[in-house]
Amino acid sequence: MLIALIAAGLVAALISNLFTRWLVPRLEARGILDIPNQRSSHAAATVRGAGLAPALTWCVVALTSIVPLHLDAVSSAFAVIGLALGLSMVGFWDDLRSLNAGIRLTAQVVLCFAVVLLGVRAESLTFPGLPTLQLGLAAIPICAFGLLVTVNLFNFMDGIDGLAIGQTLVAAFTLLAGALVVHAFTIAVFAACLAAVAAGFIPFNWSPARCFMGDAGSYFCGGTLAALLIIGQRSGIPLLLVGLASAPFLADAALTLVIRLAKGNRIWQAHRSHIYQRMVSAGWSHARVATLYIAVAALAGALAILYLARSTQ
Repeated sequence: MLIALIAAGLVAALISNLFTRWLVPRLEARGILDIPNQRSSHAAATVRGAGLAPALTWCVVALTSIVPLHLDAVSSAFAVIGLALGLSMVGFWDDLRSLNAGIRLTAQVVLCFAVVLLGVRAESLTFPGLPTLQLGLAAIPICAFGLLVTVNLFNFMDGIDGLAIGQTLVAAFTLLAGALVVHAFTIAVFAACLAAVAAGFIPFNWSPARCFMGDAGSYFCGGTLAALLIIGQRSGIPLLLVGLASAPFLADAALTLVIRLAKGNRIWQAHRSHIYQRMVSAGWSHARVATLYIAVAALAGALAILYLARSTQ
């Protein structure tokens, strides 16, 4: 098992890195650039949409791992791969054409509800020290809404170099560790591949970034992580514990969203009111802010896994 995980991870990291290296100059040649404006956190035009490389790499490696590694829950596995592919395609289309917000949201809703109906849902939720919460039929809208929210929160938080892809790396590693603790091999393989494609991409996105993930990457990262957390919950990995590895990242996004809603702002419009953006405006470098968020996430994730390991003994 360990050898298979290492092999899948190494292959995914290498392909993600090489694919990104190949894709970036081609996007640049076609003028697929993020042009700075008054709300931007960067000063130079930068290639966007490069997140297509890790997204497609993950889909291919995950898909080709199902049969040879005898992964279980095959229908759910295919659904997660389909979600990742669909979200990355919608995001890349937006990177190329700047889609209307209504079209983007409609596509996301359709994809999220489709995968939930195909089995990517948890019928119950477990919380440390509390009774199990049975969701029943409410599992369908709750899980679909959770997927949709996470996709968009990741998109909102992908505003400075290295932040969103670094969060993906930490959360995927945390999920991998949790899967190993409870012997959920399918989740472990998928999480290992997700961490690997993030590791292959992050050298290009770390400050000063040569490219941005764009919507292709942020939609993929948020949706895939959320889907894996949902089926991980079903496999015995408490969603809340593993979710702690994304707590500072998602808390920033959620708090800013609530404040903007309360003020009557249009939440889909670009702005500079996230905590990480305020830190950059205060003089912190992109690398320093991203490192802080990643370090806090890693500490929270490590504590969560230690708790899980002790509780399963």
